[in-house]
Amino acid sequence: QQVENSYIITRRKSDRLLVQTFGAYLDLSSGELGAEGLVLWLYFNVAIGDKETLRPDYQGIAAKIEGLAPAEQLDLCSVLIREMTQIDESNFSVNQ
Repeated sequence: QQVENSYIITRRKSDRLLVQTFGAYLDLSSGELGAEGLVLWLYFNVAIGDKETLRPDYQGIAAKIEGLAPAEQLDLCSVLIREMTQIDESNFSVNQ
């Protein structure tokens, strides 16, 4: 029970940090996501278990992230950012 409670507290702190990080990114980027912001947003939705609300074309990416171990998730996010920076970033949107 004590280990489980510790995990829950750690997870809540991690989720709160992700929310703060994403909020800070949006503040600094004037609301423009760009590749880094989009990947952070996808990772955040996976972390909080809310990938079903994503646009259908992003749900597949989120499922790939979700299916990996934490270190592999970060590696995939890095690859996604590098690949997306090669694409026109004006195509990135979180809206349907």
